[in-house]
Amino acid sequence: MAPGRITKIIKGRVADGTYGRGTVLPAEKHLAVEFGVSHWVLRQALQPLKGTGVVHALRQGKPRP
Repeated sequence: MAPGRITKIIKGRVADGTYGRGTVLPAEKHLAVEFGVSHWVLRQALQPLKGTGVVHALRQGKPRP
């Protein structure tokens, strides 16, 4: 799956409340498995969400909406 598609899916989940504001997203490792991609591809998908403030990275590396 392309990073842009993953970005849209995660952004949709934040918008529909699947990932509520202030909650911690599943670990990158788990999301990579869910989407069938490498850790690197998942990070590419999360980068635009971090850049626009949809998610925020925590020290532990788990992005937060």
